[in-house]
Amino acid sequence: MYAEEGRRLIDASFRVVERTGGLDPTMRDILRESGLSNQAFYRHFRSKDELLVALLDDGRRRAAADGAAYPDHRMSAADDVAGRVVAWIEGIVARAGDPVSAARTRSFMAHQDRLAELFPAEQRDSVEAMIRPLREAPAGAMRRPTRSRCTG
Repeated sequence: MYAEEGRRLIDASFRVVERTGGLDPTMRDILRESGLSNQAFYRHFRSKDELLVALLDDGRRRAAADGAAYPDHRMSAADDVAGRVVAWIEGIVARAGDPVSAARTRSFMAHQDRLAELFPAEQRDSVEAMIRPLREAPAGAMRRPTRSRCTG
């Protein structure tokens, strides 16, 4: 039940952020959307800022779990560096084109500067998780086995 309450608060916060387009949902809206009390909120989070950090983390985890559209998954099927870079771009565009994913991330993307100011380490980690596969594209393509020709 404890974990379910935390999940309800996070999901409710995402829904409020999606609906309002802002990054600063009110406690009243979050609690109304979740159907939980102030006491339930404070069992899980010390502040609304801590909840926003949990939203960043949850969004990053959901993106990583989305194997069909997530760039990492697409990149692993490419044979060369250019193919891996194209696959990363296509994966990012696919996520941006997905209405659910886009609605969940729009406010976070629009308010990146504020997030970086409030939560520098968490925002840096979130951006790093997104671009790491692109940075590693050359190394990943080089590790793929290649067939060699024997002449002779």
